[in-house]
Amino acid sequence: MKNRFSTKITTFVIVILLFVIITMVYASYLISENFYKENLRNDVEHRLRSHAIAIEHQFDLPTINHVFLMEQKEDVHLGLFDQNLQLILQSDSLDDEWVDTYREWIKDQLAVEHPFPIIDDVHTGIGFHIPHIWGVHPIVTQGEIQGYLFMDQDTEKFEATKAKLIQLFGIMGIITFIIGFFLLMYLTNKMSRPLREMGRATTEIANGNFENIPKESGSDEVGQLARDIKSMAHQLKEYRDSRQQFISHISHDLRTPITYIKGYSAILKDSADLKEEERIRTVEVIYNEATRMEHLVQDLFQLSKLEEGRIGIQKEKFQALPWLSQLIESRTMQLEKKNVTLKLRSNQEDIVLFADEFHLSKAVVNLVENSIRYCQSGDEIEVAVFKEGKQVCINITDTGIGIPEADIPHIWDRFYRVDKARTSHSGGSGLGLAIVKQIIELHNGTVTVQSQVGVGTTFSLCLPDST
Repeated sequence: MKNRFSTKITTFVIVILLFVIITMVYASYLISENFYKENLRNDVEHRLRSHAIAIEHQFDLPTINHVFLMEQKEDVHLGLFDQNLQLILQSDSLDDEWVDTYREWIKDQLAVEHPFPIIDDVHTGIGFHIPHIWGVHPIVTQGEIQGYLFMDQDTEKFEATKAKLIQLFGIMGIITFIIGFFLLMYLTNKMSRPLREMGRATTEIANGNFENIPKESGSDEVGQLARDIKSMAHQLKEYRDSRQQFISHISHDLRTPITYIKGYSAILKDSADLKEEERIRTVEVIYNEATRMEHLVQDLFQLSKLEEGRIGIQKEKFQALPWLSQLIESRTMQLEKKNVTLKLRSNQEDIVLFADEFHLSKAVVNLVENSIRYCQSGDEIEVAVFKEGKQVCINITDTGIGIPEADIPHIWDRFYRVDKARTSHSGGSGLGLAIVKQIIELHNGTVTVQSQVGVGTTFSLCLPDST
């Protein structure tokens, strides 16, 4: 692919690498050139000063000739000028134009105060094809200036090796580039391979295949991304399975009352000589099934709004004991029908709750009805309200059949039933505990459960204490 991440990062780094290599090669050349010229300047300065001292020490023709003989080199011109800058002696034959150029330069230097010897880099001149280094030093004997010793040193030796230096630096740059290129290709491929795998995995996940999950690799950002994708796939799979179970459960729980209503309605329709007693029983069945279906739809609607946060909580302060007493009183018929005893207990009389009374009543009633549903004749239920630190807690404890430990983490799921044989006729809609959890969480509270099979179950609702 032309737009692959590895291609983009490789191209970017190669451009940076080329820029760095070219910059380093050019900088290395400049450093080498400056180093050579600086050493050459120092050498010219040393030689010029030494020759001037020798001539000043013994100002005669043999000494001067000896000095000029020492500087007879192809890359050096030595000249001796008198006080009036007339050329007295030179190391080799020079054109008058060269001599005039030297003379003008010396005049310019002497016009400004400089410490001697005066050394300067000259980059332009007559017939110059390479930079030169010029220097001048006065010849002083008995306190009087007798003349000026001039030296012209070209940089031909460095210029001759310039091509070799450029070639050497170029080879070093190419080798560095090749090594960096292959190392970069290896690293980018190693980095992009898990990203490509995760890209393929996310495509599979988008197509509904949650099994092709990338392996976790390392503890870096790429490994963290793989773990996040794995977690996302797991949650999406749970959501898909939950949705399928939801559709299956709602279809089953709606189909049953509809079947009853349809069947008994047909009896009313087709049986003209139906006895009054049978007609009343038939109408009662239709009414009960319609009521059950209505409750199921209401629970679904309420749970949907709770999960979407579309239900507002209107908190107010109210006394806990009178409120709980009314709720228990409203369930007297259910308790008597199953021969179950319910007790209310509190460690103090004036406990105040700060909550939405209507929705909290719904949560407590759901838990009480759930306890009644799973109790046997003669069992007991206890509702206890008490303060615990900065919380007010309501415990609903029963001596019913209990919940197996493996089922406890799932009881808050929609339509989950511990006893799979139960239906909405005998086990409720399967939405009650899910509604309880949503209501308590909207109050910034917690709901927990402890249960033991054959011993009983305790649900604990804890809300922040407003007092």
